[in-house]
Amino acid sequence: MKDDLLYDKYISLILERDELEKEADLIKKRFVMELGDLIEKDFWLKIQCIKIKKILGEIVARMNAEEDFDPEEIVGEVILSLTDYYAQLEEIRSLKEDEGTITSAEAVKIKRIWRRISKTVHPDVLPEVFEDEKIRDLWEKAHAAYKGNNLKALIEAEILIYNRLDELGIDSDGENEVENISEKIADIELEIEDIKTSEPYIFKFVLDDPAKLSEKKEEYMQSIKESEDYIEELKGPMILFGLDPDAVMNDLGFTVYDEFEDDDIEDDDMV
Repeated sequence: MKDDLLYDKYISLILERDELEKEADLIKKRFVMELGDLIEKDFWLKIQCIKIKKILGEIVARMNAEEDFDPEEIVGEVILSLTDYYAQLEEIRSLKEDEGTITSAEAVKIKRIWRRISKTVHPDVLPEVFEDEKIRDLWEKAHAAYKGNNLKALIEAEILIYNRLDELGIDSDGENEVENISEKIADIELEIEDIKTSEPYIFKFVLDDPAKLSEKKEEYMQSIKESEDYIEELKGPMILFGLDPDAVMNDLGFTVYDEFEDDDIEDDDMV
C-alpha cells in the first residue's frame, strides 16, 4: 500500500532537485557571462603554460634517453595532444554567447508544466515506463526544454508524453507506486545537499555580493598575471633547448592573443 505522505515528499524532492539543477546551470551561465573574458583568458593562458611545460619535459626526456628528435615536431605533437582542454575552452565560449532570456510569466508556465510531467512520468517515479524507447526520447526532450527554458518545446513534449502513455494504456494521473521509497528519498536529499554546496551553485553567493564579485575578478586578474610571468620565465629554457620562443608562441596561438587584451575588459566590469 502506498504511503501518500512519503509519496508526496518523494515527488517534492524530485522537483526540488530538478529545479536546483536548472538553477545551477543558469548560475553557471551568469557566472561565465559576468566574468567570461577573464575566465577565458585565464583558462587559455593556463593551457599555454601546460603546453610549454609538456614541450620542455618531452625534450628533456628524449635528451636523457639519448634519442634524436626535432624540437619543432615535439611542439606539434604536444599541441595535438591537448584536445580536451580546447573542448573546455569552447564550453566557456559557448556559455559566454548564450544570452537567452524568458519572461517571468513564461518561467512560471515552464515550472508548472515540468511539475506535471515529473509527477506523471519521472524515471524515478515510474522506471518501468522507461523501457519504452519513445518515452525515453520524449523525457530527454522535455528535460532539455525545461533546462533550456524552451516553453514551446516543453508544451509539445508534454502533449506527446501523455499521448504515448495513452497508447501504452498507462494511467497518467501521476499516482504511482514507488519501491524502496524511503531509500530513494534519502538519496535525493543527498543529491540536493551536494548541489547546494558545490560549484556552480555556490557561485550565486559571489554573483549576489558586489564585494565578493570584485574579489573574484581580482583573483582571475592575478592568476592571469602569474601565467603571463611564468610563460616569460619559460622562454629561457626554450632558447636553451634550441627553440625559437617567438615561433613557439606563434604555434601556440599567441598571434591571436589580442582577443584577450586587458582593454577588452571594460572598466565597469570591476564592481
